[in-house]
Amino acid sequence: MNSFLYSLLETTKAFFYSPGTTSKKAPYVHDPIDIKRVMIIVVVALLPAAFFAIINSGVHAILYDNVNIGLMEKYLTASESLKGYFSFVLQYFPTIFLAGLKLFLPQILLIYLVGGVIEIFFASLHRKTVSEGFLVTGILFALILPPTLPYWMTIFGVSTGLILGKELFGGTGMNIFNPALICRCILYFSFPSYMTGNVWVGENSFNTTKNVARYNNVLRKNSFDTITTATPLNIAELPKTVTRLQIDALALTFTKEVRLKKELSQKLTSYNAALSLNTLTPEQIIDFTTKGLGLKTEQLESAFHFAKLAYNIAPYNDANLYFGNIPGSFGETSKCAVHIGMILLVLTGIISLRIIFPAMLAALFTAACFYYATIDNPSAPAAFALLPYKQLIMGGLSFGIVFMATDPVSAPTTKSAQIIYATLIGALTIIIRIINPAFPEGVMLAILFANAFSPLLDRIALRYRRRGIHGKVIIGKGGI
Repeated sequence: MNSFLYSLLETTKAFFYSPGTTSKKAPYVHDPIDIKRVMIIVVVALLPAAFFAIINSGVHAILYDNVNIGLMEKYLTASESLKGYFSFVLQYFPTIFLAGLKLFLPQILLIYLVGGVIEIFFASLHRKTVSEGFLVTGILFALILPPTLPYWMTIFGVSTGLILGKELFGGTGMNIFNPALICRCILYFSFPSYMTGNVWVGENSFNTTKNVARYNNVLRKNSFDTITTATPLNIAELPKTVTRLQIDALALTFTKEVRLKKELSQKLTSYNAALSLNTLTPEQIIDFTTKGLGLKTEQLESAFHFAKLAYNIAPYNDANLYFGNIPGSFGETSKCAVHIGMILLVLTGIISLRIIFPAMLAALFTAACFYYATIDNPSAPAAFALLPYKQLIMGGLSFGIVFMATDPVSAPTTKSAQIIYATLIGALTIIIRIINPAFPEGVMLAILFANAFSPLLDRIALRYRRRGIHGKVIIGKGGI
C-alpha cells in the first residue's frame, strides 16, 4: 500500500511540476523537450480530432436516438454540400455539442480512470512514476472506439490491453506493439459485432436500428436509395460476386457518364432493344441490373450505396469523406482534423515524414494496382472500382499512420528501416481492405504486424550499415 501511495504521489508531482534536479558537474546540457512536453504536444495535436469526434457523434446522436422527420430531411439536404453541413452544425451547435460530449466524455474518463489505476499499480511494484505516455495512449484508445460501445467493454479493453500489451513487456518503452491498438485489437476479436457492422451512431444500437427503419419507411419508401448508418468501409466491403458493370448500371440513376457505358449499352440491347441508357427510369435500372446483369436483390441496396461512393455522390462525396460527415469511430472520420494535428507534430519535430509519406504512397500505389489492373474488365469485382485516392480518405488509415505508426517505441529508429516499415503498413492495409472479406479495415492489423518486425528491420539496417554493400566499412555523415 505504501508503494502504491508513493507512486501515486510521485506521479502527481511529475504531472504538475518539472524535474527539480540540476546537473552537479559538466556537461551542463539543457534540452527544452522532455518526455512530458512531447506527450503534451501529442495530446494537443489530437485535440482537433477529439473536437470533431464530439461534433460528428453529436450530429448523428440527435438524428438517430429519436425520430425527427423534419430534422432528418433538413440534415439530408444540408449534407449535399459542405457549406450546408456546417450551417446545420452551427444552427444546432449547443444541442449537438452536448449530445456528442455525452457520448465521448464518459468513454475517455473511464479509460483514464481504469488505465490510471493499472499504471499506478504496476509502477508501484517497481517504485516508479507513471509515464506521461499514458496520456496519449488513453486519448488514442478513446478516439478509435465506436460511439456505440458499451462502457463495460471499454473497461475490459483498456485493462486487458494495457496488461497484455504493455505491462507484461516491462512497461513504458519496453512494449513491442502500440498499446492503444492492442486494446482495440482485443475488443475487435472478442466482440466483433460491436466493433464492426452497420450501427455506428447514436447511444443505443437497438434504438438506432429501429429508428433507421422508421426513417426509411417515411422518407425512402419503395426506393433502394435508403438511409444507412454504415461506414464507407462497410459500404466498400461488397461480395466479390458484385461486378464493376453492375455498379455502373446502378450509377446511371444519378449520372450518365459511367466508365463502362459501351458495355452497358451492349448488354441493354440484348436485354431489351427498345430501351436506351439515356432514358432509363430508376425502376428500369433496377430491373436491368437484377434481371439483365444478375445482381441479387438482397445486394441491391449495398451496391447502390457503393455506386454513390465510387461516383462521388453525397453523402459519400469527397468533401464529406475528408471533413468527416460520415459514421465511424470517434476520431477517424475527419481527415482534416488528423492533418491539422499532423502539421503540428511535424513542425515540432515529434514525428517524421519518413514514415508518413512512404505509408501513404504505398497505400496509394497498391490501390492503384488493383484499380488499373481491372479498369476495363466489366466482370471484375466492384471492390476494385474505387479510385485509389479514396482509400486515403476512408476509414482510419490517415489517423493510424499519423498517430500510431509513428509511435517512437514500437516503430523502427533507423531511417531505412522506417521507410520499409511504413511501406509495409500502407500496402498491407489496402490488401486487407480489398481482398480479405472478414476485415473492412486493415490499418490496425497492418500496424501491429509491422510493429512485430520493427526490431528485425532495425537489426538488418544496422548490420547493412556496418558491413556495407560489399562487406566494406562505410564511414559517412547522416543517419542510416
